[in-house]
Amino acid sequence: MASGYMPGTRMPAQVTAAGMIMLACGDEANVDAWLQAHDLRSFTSYTKASKQGLREELMTFKRQGWAISEQQLELNFRGIAVPLLDRNNSVHGAISMTMPINREETDHAIGRILPVLQEAAQTLRPLL
Repeated sequence: MASGYMPGTRMPAQVTAAGMIMLACGDEANVDAWLQAHDLRSFTSYTKASKQGLREELMTFKRQGWAISEQQLELNFRGIAVPLLDRNNSVHGAISMTMPINREETDHAIGRILPVLQEAAQTLRPLL
C-alpha cells in the first residue's frame, strides 16, 4: 500500500506526527505564534482544523513526549513520532514511522513502534 508521497515531500506540520512533536517541543509562546501565523487546512474529516483543538493536542504530546497522527493527512494511515533532543533538551528534529492502519488497534501500534523510536532517539542524543 503506497501513500503517494515521496520521501522528502513537505507536508504541513499540523497533520504529521513528526511535525506535531517538533511543534509541541517548543515553548508555549512559540506554539501560539505558529498557530497565529498559519491557517489550518483540513485534509480529511479527521484533520484537527481548530487552532484551540490542535493547541490542546500539542500540549498533550509535549507532556507524553511523543505524537500520533491518525488519518489526518490521508485515510487509513497512522504516524507515530518522537523528538530528537540534544543534551540540553533542545529539539533538532524527529524520528517517525508512518504505516497503514488496516485492522491494527492504536494501542497495539503504539506498543510495537514507540519503544523502537524512543530507543533510536536516545541512541542519537549524544550525537546532537
